This record gives sequence, C-alpha cells and structure tokens, in this order.
Amino acid sequence: MKFTKEEISLCKQVAEKHRKEIEYGGWYLTKGEVRNNADSKWVANEFSQACIPLWIISDCLKFLREKSWNAVIELWSTGRDDKWLCRLNHEVSQWWSGETPLEVCLKVVLVTFEEKK
Repeated sequence: MKFTKEEISLCKQVAEKHRKEIEYGGWYLTKGEVRNNADSKWVANEFSQACIPLWIISDCLKFLREKSWNAVIELWSTGRDDKWLCRLNHEVSQWWSGETPLEVCLKVVLVTFEEKK
C-alpha cells in the first residue's frame, strides 16, 4: 500500500490526539519509511512508541463506531480532478473533500476530536 504525503501528514495529526496500537499487519512510519508490521514479528509496545501508526479506512470507521458516532459516511468520486467527497451525517450534515478516500476519512476522524472538546 502506498500512502500520499497528505495521508501521512493527517496520520501524524491524528497520532497527536489519539495513539492507536500498531497491531500485527498494521502500517506505521518509522525514520521516514512506511512499513507493515506483517514484515516483522513484533506487536506494539516499546518499539511502537518510536513509530507513527498509519491509519487505513477500516481504522477510521472502527474508531468512529467506538466513539459512538452513529453516523452515515458516504464516500464517492466527483468524476473530475480525481477528487473524493465525504458527507458525515451526525446531527448536522458536513462535507469534506480530498485526493483519496483515506484522506477524506482521516479528516473526518480529526473533526471528531474537535467536536469532543
């Protein structure tokens, strides 16, 4: 899997607010290099503290469910300029756009931290 620079930047922002455990098969950034935990035999702990967990779409959806955001997330391509849109229906319908579906999902996760304040 390849992550864009924007996705990595968003993952770093999410990690500042919520540090998810890097499980076996999970993606992470260490020393500027993207890696998958399936490549090695360790599962989270001391070493993972030096790593930044990289979220995938299923991580975002799981997180939103765990935080009781009973929301409907709709993702679709605009059909032009390779842009993706997301609508999150939670009390008030909100919209985000991005270059990839993951980028949009990460933006939604970041918004949940602002909403909880």
